[in-house]
Amino acid sequence: MKELRLLKALLVRGAASLEELALEAGCSVEEAVEALRKLEASGLVTLSGGSARLLDKVMGALEALRAGAQLSEVASKLSWRDFEGLCSKAFEANGYATSTALRFKWAGRRYEVDVAAWRRPLLIALDCKSWSLRAGKASQLRRAVERHLERVEALAKALPSLQGRLKVPRGSEALVTPCIVTLLEEALKIHGGVPIVPISRLNAFIQEVQAYVDSLTTFRVEL
Repeated sequence: MKELRLLKALLVRGAASLEELALEAGCSVEEAVEALRKLEASGLVTLSGGSARLLDKVMGALEALRAGAQLSEVASKLSWRDFEGLCSKAFEANGYATSTALRFKWAGRRYEVDVAAWRRPLLIALDCKSWSLRAGKASQLRRAVERHLERVEALAKALPSLQGRLKVPRGSEALVTPCIVTLLEEALKIHGGVPIVPISRLNAFIQEVQAYVDSLTTFRVEL
């Protein structure tokens, strides 16, 4: 438990003195050092000059999850780019090849997809929203879906030029599928055939999506 409390503190701070970390973890400095040494041996933390520093926020988040932290709690401590990394790692753990911050051009316009995850025949394009909406703001989420659909349609059209970057082999049929991932659960579950998945349910979505992909908006591409 001490290691988990220390990890949570470092996810927020990045680096802190041993005294500050011991106070947040509710233990003595000696106990904090003992727990931090274990994290250091795992390559997550470095200790130097009376302070500790987290080396990789996404790997720290994954370790916190393995130690029993709630996914939404951990994700709330990450930056928007770290949040994308956490989503990417979830797909990689389920056998997908991923690309983050995928930039491309189509019809003279520039686009960016937060995470593109490929496992035959699905290419799932994620828009990672590390914010939660206030009550009554579902219209904001609907607009986000509509903008993401435009990006994903462009991605499908540009896919032949992106095969190498996305590790999609020539001769494949790809079903390009949009998905929005949010920090917390929203009242709106699906809009325009686009699933809106809270991070706490992302792993279940990944494991089940092949079974109900026919009910989602997809763009079929022959390569």
